[in-house]
Amino acid sequence: MIRQIDFDLTRIEYNRANAEYLKANSEWTAGRLSLNRLLGLSDPLVQIQLKGELKFPLMKLSLEQLIQLALEHRGDYQAKKLEFKASQKDLSLARREVFPNPKIGIFYEREKSTIEKLKDEDKLLGFSVGLPLPLLNRNQGERARALAALSMADFIQKSVELDVKTQVAEAYQSLKNTEELLGLYVDLELRLDKDLELVRNAYTQGRISVENYLTQKDHFLQAKLDFLDSYKTYIEARNTLEQAIGLKWEEILATPEGEKK
Repeated sequence: MIRQIDFDLTRIEYNRANAEYLKANSEWTAGRLSLNRLLGLSDPLVQIQLKGELKFPLMKLSLEQLIQLALEHRGDYQAKKLEFKASQKDLSLARREVFPNPKIGIFYEREKSTIEKLKDEDKLLGFSVGLPLPLLNRNQGERARALAALSMADFIQKSVELDVKTQVAEAYQSLKNTEELLGLYVDLELRLDKDLELVRNAYTQGRISVENYLTQKDHFLQAKLDFLDSYKTYIEARNTLEQAIGLKWEEILATPEGEKK
């Protein structure tokens, strides 16, 4: 025999838990079917067991080191660097063509002549120098075009560099925030299941009321859900940092500390 209010609270709790279970099961089924489709499995009912630990190694590289990594590995930034170097070469070539290239040639001639029945033969050896006109201010249009292209390439490169630095800084700060939040849950998460079991035993033994049990149970379950949400946010921040740097997480962690200044 229990109080009517205890019975009603138990029914409410059961219905809520059952609704949450059905929702979670529906989301899990949809996720599993989507994974099977992405893996190319012909049988959509095949269940793939995913195993792993919730690990979050702390990022020990500084923001400056991560920015340097990004500038070395981001393909978009490296492409703009190559365009800038190509523009520099174009301008250098255009400037070299300001002065004309002289054309030097060597010639040999033989000339025979007869003066008063005397035959004479002259041999001439010489060289010629040719300079195309105009001599100065040549190729002005090409130089102006190359200079404009260089200025634009420099502007674009600096713009992309600023974007890279901003993206890395934002991702880094987000990651450090989630690391700090997860650190608060590390010790607590290990005790949540034990604390929940203690509360359940106290209720079944009649030492606490059903209201007290439900309140404490909700606190512990919500803390566990908050931990999982924080870990999900951490993974998202980690993926964002990977994209901002252009390296996989394992490659970032494998970078020796202090190597990048």
